[in-house]
Amino acid sequence: ALQDLDWEMKVGENWAVLGKNGAGKSTFLRLLLGEIHQALGGKVLRFNEERRHTLWEIRRRIGFVSMDFQMRFNEEMNAADVIATGWFGGHVLYGPLNRKQQRRVTELVELFELQEFADRPVTSISYGERRRILIARALVHKPEVLILDEPFDGLEERIRDALDRQLERVCRSAVDLVMVTHHPEDLPNCMTHGLLIERGRITVSGPLKRRR
Repeated sequence: ALQDLDWEMKVGENWAVLGKNGAGKSTFLRLLLGEIHQALGGKVLRFNEERRHTLWEIRRRIGFVSMDFQMRFNEEMNAADVIATGWFGGHVLYGPLNRKQQRRVTELVELFELQEFADRPVTSISYGERRRILIARALVHKPEVLILDEPFDGLEERIRDALDRQLERVCRSAVDLVMVTHHPEDLPNCMTHGLLIERGRITVSGPLKRRR
């Protein structure tokens, strides 16, 4: 699915991943997340470390949000509970949170301006607001990298604007972004680099021109 791939992301860079459906973007993300392995002769280095990382360690150090996450949570859970599941790596709460974990959930509720949804069942919350909740969930472990798969897709303008502001704050908090999108106009101003995948190959890669 991917051929002759040669790519490096440095600390402080935020990358946009562009390409048509079927170009190889999803396979690229799965490779970054350790869900698939490189072909014989290939090499993937994460976190500037030579050693091999476990899948659990990758998931703790790399946050990930995809649209299909929105259908996985119990309809009786409220927004704060959904964010809290990030501590357990699944879609249910396996036990009570300690003080540090609860404090982090509260911080994320405030960062993403989700106070009005914190105690509401997720089924009563709009599609777009749920997207913001899931992004907050992906940040509970304070990951080094946050990967977002089409985060703005299907959102109304008001929620898109709010999410754009909040991702700008995330960029300033020492979390680097990798964002897949079909629409370059969706990219937050903090994105620094971009790559274009066509038929499994990176055809363009480099710094983005800054927008005013």
